[in-house]
Amino acid sequence: MESNVARNRAELSGKATNILDSRTLTSSHKRLAELITEGMTVLDVGCGTGAITRGITEIVGPTGRAVGIDSNPALIEKAKQNFGDTPGLNFEVGDIFNLPYKDEFDLVTSARVLQWLSNPFEALNALKCATKPGGQVLILDYNHEKITWNPEPPLSMKSFYSAFLKWRSDAGMDNAIADHLKLI
Repeated sequence: MESNVARNRAELSGKATNILDSRTLTSSHKRLAELITEGMTVLDVGCGTGAITRGITEIVGPTGRAVGIDSNPALIEKAKQNFGDTPGLNFEVGDIFNLPYKDEFDLVTSARVLQWLSNPFEALNALKCATKPGGQVLILDYNHEKITWNPEPPLSMKSFYSAFLKWRSDAGMDNAIADHLKLI
């Protein structure tokens, strides 16, 4: 089960959600855009305000379906306000560890989410369970320990970033999750 510390630290609210609104499928999740085809069913877990999920719907078209799930009710409400009238697109409040789907989606994706969890492999198993046999799970995440700086930032920024990584690891988050994910 997910650590409450990690869950609380990953909470996004207020003006911080504006970054989610500016994302697009083609600029923020290019590999997903390449894999989606018309008629597919796609589950977007950790959909935030729904901007990328809306892009998924445009590609899957009227014969496909996209579902966006996020644990933050305020983000789901914003997604519904912005895109709720889009045919074939649904948004739901949900928990990545307790998805209400089994063998249902051609493609299940999660972008920039596992890095905020203290138990990412449990979440990955839940994503796999929601995927149809023969379907795909696509994860987009980072290794925060491999950040490169060009140009080099001031020492104060490096100290801040080091404290940020400690803050994350103290909550049980894996700063190198992108390198630790395995095919299940």
